[in-house]
Amino acid sequence: MVSSKSLFSAAFAGIALCAVASAQTTRLDFQRVDGPLGKVHYDVTTGKVTKVVRPGHASAKGTFANAPLAGGVQKTSVPSFNNTITTGYFTSGNLGAEFVDWATKASGLKITTAIRFGYATTVDDPSIQGPGASLDLSFYSGTTGFCVLGNETDRFTFTGLPGRTASIPVGSGAGYLITAFLGSQGICVPDGRIGWGYCMLDSDGSGGSLTGPLLTDFTTNTGWNDAFDFWAKCPANTGSCVGTFFFGGCVSPVPPPPTGTPCGSFILGLNEWTPTVTASCTARNGGTNPAVFVVTSPTVIGGNFSVAIPGLGGLAITAGPIPGFNLNGSVMGRLLCDPSVIFGGIQVVIGSLSVPIPKDVTLEGLGVCAQAALKVGSKFQLTNAQDCTFGG
Repeated sequence: MVSSKSLFSAAFAGIALCAVASAQTTRLDFQRVDGPLGKVHYDVTTGKVTKVVRPGHASAKGTFANAPLAGGVQKTSVPSFNNTITTGYFTSGNLGAEFVDWATKASGLKITTAIRFGYATTVDDPSIQGPGASLDLSFYSGTTGFCVLGNETDRFTFTGLPGRTASIPVGSGAGYLITAFLGSQGICVPDGRIGWGYCMLDSDGSGGSLTGPLLTDFTTNTGWNDAFDFWAKCPANTGSCVGTFFFGGCVSPVPPPPTGTPCGSFILGLNEWTPTVTASCTARNGGTNPAVFVVTSPTVIGGNFSVAIPGLGGLAITAGPIPGFNLNGSVMGRLLCDPSVIFGGIQVVIGSLSVPIPKDVTLEGLGVCAQAALKVGSKFQLTNAQDCTFGG
């Protein structure tokens, strides 16, 4: 099977171009990975590698074809966009360039809790006193390829990644599948046309890069693409597009495709959170507080908590409800929320207010209490409370 992206007039076994390169010297390397792939777990919130299975290790063999994402605090996230079959080859290019692949996502707008991608490198591993590999991974929306980039939505920088170990010959590529757990830095990858790019950060001393993306078997995914765009500079939207490329003669470790099928797509897997708790808010009152504090958008993780009151006042979001007690000073009425912990301090409300909620799925099931106070003359009148639960 050959997708429409393979129909280039300048196709041959090696590097095929569908656009004329710019005047700059274009570096585009194509190399076989030496031996089985390794595995890496990476915690984005701390910027550290948390687990490594080295290339060639017994437990690293034969475990990568459509392997599910695993490890870390996943809640109920599942692979919703998963292409992790490697051809055994990788590519790299000019130092500071960005290679961007594209495809169609159709799993719904959810919070991504983990990303799986593949890279290979000839940089020495930290275990043999090397610096480790480095790269940027970027995401785009509206990417249709052939130098149509779309808009960048997120970018992550990875440093100190595992590299070539002593068992791999100098100059040979060590390949890894990396699962990056996002924790509180979850992202939302929209449905439709998306792109993802690799920025080349490891210098070979002559204008090229020592680290680049693993190439994948695009034919295992309907609608997957078999080419990538070469942008002269990263971020890609700060440079010019050199052209669109693919490679001929890739050999996949699992059939199909047959030997010689072109390849030019990059491994990508997205774990997206499927909530088990529905976001909700329930009004609660006491004493003679006016019941005028309403929630217009509940506590959906990654969304906005939106509220409304009739006029000027303040809002407190606290750690939880209390039975309440009456106040009769500058603040009047029955206090219904625990004042010992107020998230973000007292916030001013002029009719309405929206408070962004982090894309942190560990908030699921957490309860908070919100209460407003209306400005009445020189005093504040407490309103009803809203007892809310974070969810989807």
